[in-house]
Amino acid sequence: MKIPKTTQRMSALATIGSVVSAVASSACCWLPLVLIAFGASAVGVASFFEKYRPLFLAVASVLLATGFYFNYFRKERCAPGSACAVPRPPLRRFNRIMLWVATAFVVVFTFFPSYVGILIGNPQPSTARMLPDEVQIIELNISGMTCEGCAVNLTNALSNVPGVFSAKVSYEEKMAVVTMASRVAADTSSLDEAVKKAGYSILSIHHRENQ
Repeated sequence: MKIPKTTQRMSALATIGSVVSAVASSACCWLPLVLIAFGASAVGVASFFEKYRPLFLAVASVLLATGFYFNYFRKERCAPGSACAVPRPPLRRFNRIMLWVATAFVVVFTFFPSYVGILIGNPQPSTARMLPDEVQIIELNISGMTCEGCAVNLTNALSNVPGVFSAKVSYEEKMAVVTMASRVAADTSSLDEAVKKAGYSILSIHHRENQ
């Protein structure tokens, strides 16, 4: 017997669509990292996907529910006097396996922002270089970070700014602490540029002398 084309098509589209939506829901964390790795600007990327994250998650949930409906609950209507066409057992089994695999992917990407910090490690400031006697510590209030991955990304970006001896970024506090030589700390435009290129923005800057 042939598989009903409508059921087959809708089930496949629902399964694939749920994975795509789940991947998009976590793009606020992984996409900026990918863009920066290839030397591209991530300006506005994290905030855009963070804004629509609830929508992507809702779509993924609805599509998953649709997939389960077509695979487990939908009953084909039969014309009077005709036999119902049902999927062959091997193909039905394959469709259901793919549905459960898709479900696993959806769960993984849904909670990706929660455990990405464990995967890539917490950002640690560099202390290998000798600090001069006259240094200044600059505190930056950061806007646009959506997960621990953003903190790692921003730590690397700030550490590569000329004149920076160390940088530490806290996702929980939404703050970056940068140690710079006092002779270059007066000009924070390089820090602002690095933060913007990484896809975030500085809300406020506070200077304090090293104790």
